[in-house]
Amino acid sequence: MKNKEILTQFAQLDVYADELIKDKDNLSDLLDTLLKTKNSCIDKALYKDCLKKIDELNVKIEQQIDKLCDLKLRIFTAINELDSIAERTVLWLHYIGKTKNERYNRLTLWQIGKELGYSEARIKQLHKSALEKLKL
Repeated sequence: MKNKEILTQFAQLDVYADELIKDKDNLSDLLDTLLKTKNSCIDKALYKDCLKKIDELNVKIEQQIDKLCDLKLRIFTAINELDSIAERTVLWLHYIGKTKNERYNRLTLWQIGKELGYSEARIKQLHKSALEKLKL
């Protein structure tokens, strides 16, 4: 996968992680419901099978969240290792964004140029150069 594709997907990582956390919470709720009905007429084999599947899904969700965190760390590290402050800034603002109410607000290359006082053409040059140098 190319650097630009990885960076473009960065914005989706938080959304995906949030969905996984919601799924995990839903599984916990399901587990609580199953535990409360343990003594009712539920089939014990079905009950044990459900518990096993819930546990397996919880493990898979935790593994996916760990992978997402690792990928985010790799992206942060790779951007911060670029020598040029201007290139780092362009990638950061374009793919990660500025924090706004604990949400990331990604900027277009034109908006970055306006904010930094560069032409859009210069920002595109910095963007291209940074992508070529990025080590993901």
